[in-house]
Amino acid sequence: MSIDGAKFRNPVRPGDRLEYRMKVIKNKGAIWILEGKAYVDDVLASEAQLKAMIVDK
Repeated sequence: MSIDGAKFRNPVRPGDRLEYRMKVIKNKGAIWILEGKAYVDDVLASEAQLKAMIVDK
């Protein structure tokens, strides 16, 4: 649904191993708020807060 507070801390180059770490902040029905951080060699590369909705198709 949205991406809020995105910050890019360090550059990521081709060949780097990018590791995503996601944490659930809030769950209200079908709407989820998550905190996501991306690391390269345990160094923070970027972070953001994500809002997602889970729906049946």
